[in-house]
Amino acid sequence: MTGVQTCALPILTYSQDYTQGAWGVMTVLTLTTAAAIAPDNTNTGSKMSLPAGAGQYGRYQTYSYSAGAYTMQMFAKAGTYSYLCLDFSNGANSGAVFNLSTGVVGYTDAGVTATIKALPNSWYLCSITKTMAAGTGYPEWYFSGSGTANVRSFTAAG
Repeated sequence: MTGVQTCALPILTYSQDYTQGAWGVMTVLTLTTAAAIAPDNTNTGSKMSLPAGAGQYGRYQTYSYSAGAYTMQMFAKAGTYSYLCLDFSNGANSGAVFNLSTGVVGYTDAGVTATIKALPNSWYLCSITKTMAAGTGYPEWYFSGSGTANVRSFTAAG
């Protein structure tokens, strides 16, 4: 993936800096900050590089939801990998898969509304909304090997 700029679920800590300890690591990936021209034409986009092999490539946080509607958004751009998933809770598949090469939502879990909007410099604004029950969840983003299902694990080419 060439760049991922922000994961904006405003309640999350360090929503623009995935190197911080508040973000849990699935499988290690390399993050290079200030490595891509962002949608606002500044050099603030981050580049993600995946190692070769099977894994779950993304980041998550632990969050205590109050009952209500939530929206999670992320600026993203295709690179080596095209499929990005945003998900409100990794245990219940509450998200959507976005195809960053074609600009389409490829898959949406039940109860989730998803949109993708084209932006300058081949970026997209990916967004999901869902009414969540009160309780602990793990909002996350990750690369997917599938554009038609919410699948965390795949084998990266490196």
